[in-house]
Amino acid sequence: MTVTEEAGLQHSTDGAGRRRFLARSFSLLGAACLSRESSAAAWSLLADTKACNQEIDVDIGDIEPGARLDVDWCGFPVSIIHRTEAMLASLETLEPGLLDPQSAAPQQPDTCRNRSRSIVPQYGVYVGICTYLTCYLTYTPAKPEWKGLWPADFTGFYCACHGSRYDLAGRVLQGVPSKLNLVVPPHRYVSDRVIHIGPGTAEA
Repeated sequence: MTVTEEAGLQHSTDGAGRRRFLARSFSLLGAACLSRESSAAAWSLLADTKACNQEIDVDIGDIEPGARLDVDWCGFPVSIIHRTEAMLASLETLEPGLLDPQSAAPQQPDTCRNRSRSIVPQYGVYVGICTYLTCYLTYTPAKPEWKGLWPADFTGFYCACHGSRYDLAGRVLQGVPSKLNLVVPPHRYVSDRVIHIGPGTAEA
């Protein structure tokens, strides 16, 4: 091999190495930027819900066990779930696969810092927006790929955009893009069948 060929080979090898280095660097930079964007979106969502001044009363008396009612609050979709005893029992069963089963992150009022993330266990009240990049969630039956972790008849929240999943208490699963549980809006019970959602509560 001539000196010219050796130099060309060295140049080619160095160029390939630089390209690999740059590719890895931009990949890491992109991941870091997305992580910061996700964190900013999640905390902005929490701040926006805390800043909401709208107050609404919702009649929950006609929600059948196992069903849900969706309402609009400050432009946020809020799902009110009437959980059955089987649904409540599943909350403990699923905890080993959850990222924050004890609700350590401040995504809910103190009155809802419990396993069911609710004031009354049978009724869960959650903002139906993903805490990853604030996509709207669907409330869906278990998917085939959830087999082994979710009971066959289980329903929960699912983000079709990036695949984040949450249980019936709005707690995020491990191994999905989102790292925070769903937001629980401030609310209180006016009566056995009426929930007041908004800042005019003990836990605003």
